[in-house]
Amino acid sequence: MALTSLTPQPDSAVANWQIASDLPGRLRVRQAELIASPLLRHHCRLILTSCHWLLRFRINALAGSLCIDYPHHRRDEVLNLLELALQLKPLDESLLTVPNSPLSGRKVQTTLVHGGVCATLLALEGLVTLPSLVMTGATLLLLWPLTREVIHQLRERRLTVETLELSFSGVLVGRGLAAEALVDLAIGDAVEATQNAVDHDELLLDSDHLLDRLGDAVTLECLGPDGTVRMLPLHEASVGMTITLRRRQHCFLSARLISGELVVITRLVDGDWRPRTVAAGDALQPGSLVISGEATASIERCIRSDQAYDLLREHHQRPEPEPSSAERWIRAYRRVMPPVLMGLGGVFLAQGAVERSLAAFQFNPVSDWESHRLAAQITAIADLNLHKLRVRHPQAIESLGTIRHLVISRSCLDRIGGIQVCERIDASSSARSGSLVQLLAGTQRWLCGKDGAVIWSQQLQQVADPIAVSQVIINDLFEGWRIDAEDGRSWTLRQSRSDAPAPKHPHFLPLEVWQEGELLGRVELIREPDGHWRETCALLHSMGITLHLIASEPVENLRDIATELAISPDHQHGSCTASERLELVQQLQQQGAVGFVGYVLHDLPALAQADVSIGLDVDDDSRYLSSICDLSLGTDALWLPRLIRISRSMTHACNQNLGLLGASHLVSSLATAAGWIAPLQTVLLADIPLLLAELNNLIAMRTPRSTGSKQSLPAFPAKDL
Repeated sequence: MALTSLTPQPDSAVANWQIASDLPGRLRVRQAELIASPLLRHHCRLILTSCHWLLRFRINALAGSLCIDYPHHRRDEVLNLLELALQLKPLDESLLTVPNSPLSGRKVQTTLVHGGVCATLLALEGLVTLPSLVMTGATLLLLWPLTREVIHQLRERRLTVETLELSFSGVLVGRGLAAEALVDLAIGDAVEATQNAVDHDELLLDSDHLLDRLGDAVTLECLGPDGTVRMLPLHEASVGMTITLRRRQHCFLSARLISGELVVITRLVDGDWRPRTVAAGDALQPGSLVISGEATASIERCIRSDQAYDLLREHHQRPEPEPSSAERWIRAYRRVMPPVLMGLGGVFLAQGAVERSLAAFQFNPVSDWESHRLAAQITAIADLNLHKLRVRHPQAIESLGTIRHLVISRSCLDRIGGIQVCERIDASSSARSGSLVQLLAGTQRWLCGKDGAVIWSQQLQQVADPIAVSQVIINDLFEGWRIDAEDGRSWTLRQSRSDAPAPKHPHFLPLEVWQEGELLGRVELIREPDGHWRETCALLHSMGITLHLIASEPVENLRDIATELAISPDHQHGSCTASERLELVQQLQQQGAVGFVGYVLHDLPALAQADVSIGLDVDDDSRYLSSICDLSLGTDALWLPRLIRISRSMTHACNQNLGLLGASHLVSSLATAAGWIAPLQTVLLADIPLLLAELNNLIAMRTPRSTGSKQSLPAFPAKDL
């Protein structure tokens, strides 16, 4: 019996680049489209920048060439990397989720209009001198929203930093310095607009909002009684509504087919990879993925009543994170300092010491620090987006560095290179080596297309010459599928019932290939942790994070895999339902913050409860769930430990910057009280410490501080600017 392993190779038939120079650790290729296509150059930079092991690269737009330096042991991965970087693939619009515009909120728009009016008045004052009465009246009107908020706080017997801000602006207007007050208002509006653009109410991290985000992320194609088609978000779907389902679409609700026929898989529901045919009258489970066909279906339950989401409707609130020393200091400051400063400012103003009163009212390092911290988080999110890492909200960046336990759903190991393919040719058959893999690759490609959801293994999508399949008749796999090729040959594919030796880390029983009653051999699909996962787990262990592996299958099936990932037997959890996954996260949260890497619908309650929910954006089957998680990873798990180190470094830098901002505010206040600087300079100089703090954050993100580990994470590769 011959044993053949499958090694991924680039599809030379479609490669549109040529190797110009191939030296050890250095490769130079030519791609003519790099000369004329800025879009391809941008795409190439993004792909290469997101590769953590690439040492450096340089794109020559004039010559249409690309030169890359790489570690010697990564030679086999370079060609696949170039395939991704040098070819633009069209996106399926049905898969794209359109996020709300950051400037679409009513509060944000109101703030922008308010700031725009302030800026317009300042511009007019600079061009033509406006009467002082007009400037004073306009400034008082623009101060009304802040005045109304302060009145509301005073009715609740609270003195806050907003009271100090209003007092500062009021003193400026009273001294005939309306323009200076407008500058202060414009700067404040810019900061507030930035905060409101990301700090919406829907970013609250409880189960109910996770369900809402799923309802917003998925769009249904609905048919009206008159035959008209309209697109509706999932949460607006109602019982009895007719929807159309096509290839590469999910059905996240219980539904029943009215007409047409589909081939679906329920891997997202329960991990079962086996495709099955669904015809008119058959039911669809929530989470089913259509891999071929087209049909209309009637919705039997809406998202608020579907049993698949029962646990999410119980509102499992995430625990409040443990406040840092800086946050505890700020809470104490907010309780004590505003009344003290208001009293001092009032006393100085009554004595006629206007400069001293301004110094008391302007001493507000807390607001600057909070604005600077938010700006640092937004900068980090923007930078990570360039690497195709999606972060849903700023708080996730900070929370990621606090986790002490990381729970990994078993299915996530498979979705990132975790299933290897081997064929075993029967000794008595006439089949040639590699033919069974080509047949399986052709079957998978016929079912899901070249770029569709992977049914068995991603390796099969990379086979250069799969058999051209014309038809697959799907039955129970134990009884056998009939596979017809375009050249007239046909085979039967069965799942083995024999007691053949189980492969390492069994996931599927071997698939037998028969032809005219003759057994040609078996194809084994072996679950092994991807090299990235092994390296990732080693780094996470060294950072003091405890890893847990959780799965629906028996715990005995996890032993070998968990051992390779250095996960102790006490942290291996098998045969876990959705409620048991939720309970595990709740128990671990008593010991510290918990991160959860999830993939199937059974992970949703645990993702909602975890301090940081992490999804995978690797294929059609994972795209929607990853879009509602706090953090979305791509196909490289090594980004996870790097992001944790970035988070810890940014938190450390923000705590350092609190002292910087406090000291600078103290100096500015003393200078104002002594009459050394004018009020306008007081307003403008407040931005300098923020600039220095932002530079400190950028340095912290580019060079994450050590966390005591003897291992180091790879830095970002140099970009071709």
